[in-house]
Amino acid sequence: MEGRKPAFVIYDTRAVVAFLDAQPTAPGHALIVPRRRAPGLLQVDADTWREVFEAARLIARAQSEALGAEGVRLLQSNGRAAGQSVFHLHLHVVPSWGPSAVPPTYTPAEVATVLRNALRASFPTAGDETPP
Repeated sequence: MEGRKPAFVIYDTRAVVAFLDAQPTAPGHALIVPRRRAPGLLQVDADTWREVFEAARLIARAQSEALGAEGVRLLQSNGRAAGQSVFHLHLHVVPSWGPSAVPPTYTPAEVATVLRNALRASFPTAGDETPP
């Protein structure tokens, strides 16, 4: 979020940024982070949460269309007891495939490019937002 580590950014608006997870559980595993800092779900405002979930919806669609994902998991942990280790609200968007499907074998850079292209193709033109 603060640009300290290299990341494959796939979606970027005034409200949120999304990038590929550095330790993905599946190809295309993305993290969505709101720009407005909040430690977790209980501290975030409703408008920011809506922006996070709109990004999740668009990213899930891109994962399905561009990577052939057959499903998607959303994961958001709050507090140490729930397994939260990074205390800045973030939402994991993890594509999944059925037992007989073969996930793509792209490099992270290729996955990022494919997802960015899919997101640009479907990004709703609204207001003063800049497509990712």
